[in-house]
Amino acid sequence: MLGKLIKQEWKATIRILLPLYMILGCTTLMTSLLAHWDNDFSNLITGLSTFTYGISLIMIAAGTTILLYVRFYKNLLTDEGYLMFTLPVKTNDLVLSKLIISSFHTVASILAVILSLLVLAYASGHYETVRAGIGLFREELVHESGLAEPLFIIIAAVLVIFSVVSSIVLVYFAIALGQLFTSHRIIGAFVSYGAIYVVMELLLFAMMMVFVLINGPGYIDAPDFALFLGMTLFIFILTAVCYVGTINVLKKKLNLE
Repeated sequence: MLGKLIKQEWKATIRILLPLYMILGCTTLMTSLLAHWDNDFSNLITGLSTFTYGISLIMIAAGTTILLYVRFYKNLLTDEGYLMFTLPVKTNDLVLSKLIISSFHTVASILAVILSLLVLAYASGHYETVRAGIGLFREELVHESGLAEPLFIIIAAVLVIFSVVSSIVLVYFAIALGQLFTSHRIIGAFVSYGAIYVVMELLLFAMMMVFVLINGPGYIDAPDFALFLGMTLFIFILTAVCYVGTINVLKKKLNLE
């Protein structure tokens, strides 16, 4: 049943997001083709094209985020929820299907923006500079981590995906807590997210202070892999707690509009 839910979620989201990707592709191509024109008329056209390109980037970034969170809210916590929760499926499957598709679309939008910027950099003649900067940044990170580059790339990719999943789960939990408010549920969701974020930051700060007390004041200027691992483990635990919390709220405290 999880597979069917994922398929349905994919169909419902891709029909909205696919046009946004197409718009980004068209504006990227247009801006790239106009990059070397140099006269008064072309400067006007190039300016308009660049403005449109910027809007398309915002549409991809903001549109993807807004769509996925609004869909979670409307599909599970409004009138549509009466239908969703009468289906012979587990609450976990409902949430997990949305989490999988949301994570995929978020990563896809990030990759689409990066690819678009690289194409534009190549067309404008700055590709080599950008590539050199990225290479230098990568080498510095690999050196600081002390890991072999292939292993570092794998770990970095996993952490990017994990950070995406974690951020989505935190918002899901905040939205679930927001529906516990008798009125102003959207405000309740924002308040819940703010509270979760503050608690998370305070706990991360407390963890850092523990490492500083153990290793001395100079540790904060040169943290080691242990601190990074500790923070990653903490965020993993927090994400798991928020995910389980979301499931429990939807199971036991569901209050549909």
